[in-house]
Amino acid sequence: MSTLIMSQCWPLQGMSATQKAVLISLADNANDEGVCWPSIATISMRTCLSERAVQNAIKWLVEHGILSVQGRSGRSTVYKVTPAEYAPPQGVHPRTRCTPPPQEVHPTPAPDAPHPRTTCTQNRKEPSKEPQGNRKSARTKKTADRFEEFWQAYPNTPRRVAKKKCRERWRSRKLDQIADQIIGHVLAMKKTQQWLDGFEPGPMTYINQSRWEDGVPEERATNQRAYGQQERFDPVEYINRNRISKQQPKMEELDVIDC
Repeated sequence: MSTLIMSQCWPLQGMSATQKAVLISLADNANDEGVCWPSIATISMRTCLSERAVQNAIKWLVEHGILSVQGRSGRSTVYKVTPAEYAPPQGVHPRTRCTPPPQEVHPTPAPDAPHPRTTCTQNRKEPSKEPQGNRKSARTKKTADRFEEFWQAYPNTPRRVAKKKCRERWRSRKLDQIADQIIGHVLAMKKTQQWLDGFEPGPMTYINQSRWEDGVPEERATNQRAYGQQERFDPVEYINRNRISKQQPKMEELDVIDC
């Protein structure tokens, strides 16, 4: 709030109560140069006026030189309060002293009528600097947190643990920007024989080592074992193999028939 701008706006005459309330609200938000950027909704809340009344008052203040407006694409409008350039309407002379209106007697409200102050929200001072949250793009809000999609796509095995720590690691590395690449890699790896056999890494290891950068390995032939993988012992196949070998006679036991 600028005390200099406020002191210059209070003595101004030749305007309605609505226009004066909007002017004082803008001056209360302005800096020493008279610059501020409150929204129409904020001015409406502070003055207890409708947004249409606030817009009409701003239009009147601009036409009489006391206010200038500068629109910004996708951001709040910037206002500049210039009390020195105020040109009051013709036929109306500003007075140096405001004469109070005659006291009016209003009827006593009904017992159940609400207090008039309850319909107006208390004034709130806006920050001198524009909040950083207004500058966030719609895309950032849309992709606020994609970790839950990654967690649901990951294989539901005993290795999928430490969800809270994984979420913190995900946010610290800002992986929302490449969430589509990571989730797509997880879905592709779930179809590989390595992950189907239960050799997938834990999600924390997957994130720390950036496994999505390794790509999807090519599947080997079904009759060819991977390097270092031992053949699984099948007891039924072992018994059948020994049974066949016992049924075949040895060469020494066969009678040689001379032709």
